[in-house]
Amino acid sequence: MSISTLDSPVPSSSTLDTSPHTPQAKRAAPSTPSSEGKNQANVNFNSREQASGPVFGDHQPPVNRGGDHHHAPHNHNPLAMASVARHPTFLEQFKQWVSQWFGGCRPPACPPCNSAPPRPHPTIGRPHPKPDYSMQSHEQLTQALLDNFKAFTGSAHAKHMTTRDIRAMANRQPGNDPVMNNNIRLAKELLNRPDLMQALDRNSGTGATDNRFSKQDLRDALNDTNYFRYQSDKEIAGEILSHFDDLARRWGGKISIKDLKKLASQPLTGDSPKDHLIQLAQELLSRGNLLNAMDRNGDGKLSEWEIKRLSR
Repeated sequence: MSISTLDSPVPSSSTLDTSPHTPQAKRAAPSTPSSEGKNQANVNFNSREQASGPVFGDHQPPVNRGGDHHHAPHNHNPLAMASVARHPTFLEQFKQWVSQWFGGCRPPACPPCNSAPPRPHPTIGRPHPKPDYSMQSHEQLTQALLDNFKAFTGSAHAKHMTTRDIRAMANRQPGNDPVMNNNIRLAKELLNRPDLMQALDRNSGTGATDNRFSKQDLRDALNDTNYFRYQSDKEIAGEILSHFDDLARRWGGKISIKDLKKLASQPLTGDSPKDHLIQLAQELLSRGNLLNAMDRNGDGKLSEWEIKRLSR
């Protein structure tokens, strides 16, 4: 009885061969000795595909796998296997793609593929500007000194800055602070312009210099637009002497201080020679010490001899 039971599936294999498209044929296919290994792999793959999608190890589409199932005996053909081997897998294609794009153009190892010059690396932070004070005007230097008043005096409560403070800043050694280095360079440039230093130190009423100035003195210097504001007393005296005849017409050899005040009170006209005399009178009257030195007799009249003496 046991022998007949074991032999009963054998005839059904012939029936399965005549009708391979039936479900029974698919289940019985592994029993065939000649295609046991191949058909079993196909059956397992189909079950996985229906349950959780295709497996990435097998790159052939489901249609081809179905065809391989019905013609499993022909898979041992060397020509067919060679044709399959010629097609790389997805993983191999991905490796080739990566090597083509990233294997030959690595920026640290070789220049860019298009032979373009390498791009500079961005700088972390923003570098502090390094102004060229030698190319700046007197007004720009005055504004820079006003902006850094605390750095030069060393205190936020200081009311005056002295010429000694500027010399001390100029004698400092540059360090790692770019702002302080700029102040050192500013101080050196100020010392190279004695006309500017005298203008900042000069009292706006008397013209006297006392080697110190306040923030208000710096603001007054910035608001002063007179053409002669940076000239010394000696230069002003020489300018008065060169225009002596124009200024002393009414007094026969002397310049009246009263006439100078009238001339200085006039607005600028746009006529250069006239405006030149107006600004010259304004500058002379703002320097009381120089005006008194020209009027040694105290009679309100300036003689040519006294002006010539002060211009030497």
